[in-house]
Amino acid sequence: MTALGLIINEFISCLEELMPVKNLSMYWGFFTFILCLSLYAGSSFAETFSGLIKRTQYRVELLTPNKRFLLFAANSLVANDLDKLQTGDYLQGFGSVGVNHISVKSVDLVGLRSLIGSWQAKDQTRIRITNFRQMQVFLPSRTLPASYDPPVEIEYAITPQDGSLWSILMNTSTDVQTGAMQIDEDEFSLFVHSRGQEPEVQTFRRINDE
Repeated sequence: MTALGLIINEFISCLEELMPVKNLSMYWGFFTFILCLSLYAGSSFAETFSGLIKRTQYRVELLTPNKRFLLFAANSLVANDLDKLQTGDYLQGFGSVGVNHISVKSVDLVGLRSLIGSWQAKDQTRIRITNFRQMQVFLPSRTLPASYDPPVEIEYAITPQDGSLWSILMNTSTDVQTGAMQIDEDEFSLFVHSRGQEPEVQTFRRINDE
């Protein structure tokens, strides 16, 4: 029993000593209701969670290795973030986790299934996104025509922004860069922020490099 439940029991015991039994009966329903609320409150707690999104017409679920949870947005900002996610996307967030539901208080990290694959810009720069955490960038060779330098290995992380934008953090062995992405079905624009300069913009189109 929760602490609130123990307090209610002690309070009822005091009432039994002070009030006639016939008057006490009217309070049992009220205190039972309060006790149920205390038990329900104790059944969920705030924690970090992660899993894959499954979206249907009427609901959004989080799939984990052991079970699935129905997702509810704790506020309008979170609701907007969840609306941007599609089936197969990865979600890491913070919220109150119940038996079969999660009240999502924040969306901290996402992985977008639509980004997985290979992309190429007009200057022939290629990006191969292999999973929700890693990508490779292939820069055209300046010395050998129609060839590429060894790929640059990048760890990346994506979070939602307002509207159709996504924030991205890219980490190599020598540098960390921040930027934003705007994603359409078969292309995305990458805005890379450089200190003291206007963002560099490149548009990549999906390719089949198999």
